[in-house]
Amino acid sequence: MMKLLRPSVIASKFYAGKSTLWALEKRGDLPPKHTNLKRSSGVLDSDLNYASEIRRASRFTRYNKSNI
Repeated sequence: MMKLLRPSVIASKFYAGKSTLWALEKRGDLPPKHTNLKRSSGVLDSDLNYASEIRRASRFTRYNKSNI
């Protein structure tokens, strides 16, 4: 059975992701957005690219921390 999250939990996860994107963009670790093509679901392609960049970066940092 799937665990249901309260709306406040969902909102906090959403805003945490957005602030992470903003911080990485400000720091210059992510390339600027080039395309704003919307998919049928209404999600921007560039947002999906940002999310994959963050996942890749977090995997990389976790890997490095474990090797110190």
